[in-house]
Amino acid sequence: MNFRVTITEQAEGEIQYAFNWWAKNRSKSEADRWYAALTKAIAELSENPKKAWPIPRARSLCL
Repeated sequence: MNFRVTITEQAEGEIQYAFNWWAKNRSKSEADRWYAALTKAIAELSENPKKAWPIPRARSLCL
C-alpha cells in the first residue's frame, strides 16, 4: 500500500536551491545524482513510512 507524500512549496524551493547549489559548486552530474537519490528516498518513504531514519547512506547523499 502506498502513502501520499506531500512536498510543500517551501520544500520544493529548498530542493531547487540545493540542486542549483550542487550544480554550481560541484557539477551538473552530481546535482542530477543528488536529485535522483532524493526522489528515490521520497518514493521509498511513500512505500514504507515507518522506515527507520536516517537512512544509512544519508550522509553520502546529504539528506
